[in-house]
Amino acid sequence: MIELPLKAMIEGGPVMIPLIITSLIIWYLIIERFTYLRSEKTDMETFMSRLLIFLERDKPEQAHKLCDLTQGPLSRIIGSGLRVIEKGRGSVERIIREASLSETPGLVKNLSVIGILATIAPLLGLLGTVGGMVTTFRAINLYGTGDPEALAGGISEALITTQCGLIIGIPGILFYFYLSSRTDNLIKDIDKQILKFLNSLK
Repeated sequence: MIELPLKAMIEGGPVMIPLIITSLIIWYLIIERFTYLRSEKTDMETFMSRLLIFLERDKPEQAHKLCDLTQGPLSRIIGSGLRVIEKGRGSVERIIREASLSETPGLVKNLSVIGILATIAPLLGLLGTVGGMVTTFRAINLYGTGDPEALAGGISEALITTQCGLIIGIPGILFYFYLSSRTDNLIKDIDKQILKFLNSLK
């Protein structure tokens, strides 16, 4: 991670404030998503295999207990279906569909915010670049081109904000696509296991 000295951050001008805030929010949300996905991680194949064995042996209490002891959205969805299993497959499908819809927001939470902020960061950097160029032209208008110190402030502001915007935006976009891919694969795996569970019902 590139650390900009305090002096350079000050020279970046007022646009550095929203850039820093954007960076903090992006990294907070990225860490939150990784923590969430890790906490919800479970071996779905093993869970479903054990669950189907309990159901084949007509041990619904053991199946309920397995769902309660297993973390993750799949166990919560299947657990909600098991509560109405005596009412028939139609009721189970309806409850599972409702449970799946309630779990989806938690799986995709904050992903769009990460993507939006990662896209905005380079634009904020560009805004700072424009501001720096305006400062430079004002200096040229006042002092001409013979005073390099008068031009340095605007040039520094333009370059620093552009660099910061890219430093924030590039990893933000990469993590957005990575987390989106992981979430999509998780949802597909959940749907696959749900279908396996429903097909096992008599």
